[in-house]
Amino acid sequence: GSQASIEVIQLIVQKNPAIIGEKTYDNNLTAVSALWHAQLRSLQGHIQITRILKGDDVDESHFDRFWEKVVFLAKEAFRRSPFCADDLDLDSSTKFALHGLLYLEAPLDLLKVALQRHPEWASFADVDGNYPLHVVLARRPFGVKDREIIRLLLKAYPEAAGKKSKVGGFPIFIAIRNNLAWEEGLKDIVHCYTDALGSGDTETGLYPFLLASSLDGQVAVDTSYQLLCERPDFMKHAFM
Repeated sequence: GSQASIEVIQLIVQKNPAIIGEKTYDNNLTAVSALWHAQLRSLQGHIQITRILKGDDVDESHFDRFWEKVVFLAKEAFRRSPFCADDLDLDSSTKFALHGLLYLEAPLDLLKVALQRHPEWASFADVDGNYPLHVVLARRPFGVKDREIIRLLLKAYPEAAGKKSKVGGFPIFIAIRNNLAWEEGLKDIVHCYTDALGSGDTETGLYPFLLASSLDGQVAVDTSYQLLCERPDFMKHAFM
């Protein structure tokens, strides 16, 4: 939050690596969130962020210094997380910076900036086979605003909708189990990889519409209905 140089930040992390994941007592911020809010407090920083979110290029050194610190904190956080391979080196960890930002519970707009500048970061899976899309669906970090990040992740790497993780399986099953409503992002996932509608859940073996119907709540009912509207021919499988 004090706009310290990256050399200072690197030294602090070197002396106390665990500090990256610690949160402040007053407003529950990690270091990367504090850095983000400090950037927004300056007029120049706020203008740069706004331009980037609009899709404009920013080449000014002021932003580059800020972004260098964001990337450092993100990749260091990922390297020290339980989702990182033991043999991952510092240079290779840059491509997992989006995972690091998610691990640090970074603000939504910071994730948007990351995907705007580095859409390729959405195409790398952690040690459990989870792509950033899987992580977002499992954690639901922004509630009703999850659709914004889901859409951006699918735009950057639509193939993630058809990737199975070691535990949760296809993203559609993770989304259903975590109560993601149809209009909040589930529809986007389904339309990116419709083949998943005819596959079984890794935990229960149920088709997506059957998994949804086995859960409680109005969202589950609506989801089951919408999935059957997508592929009504799957109804016959429920009685075989």
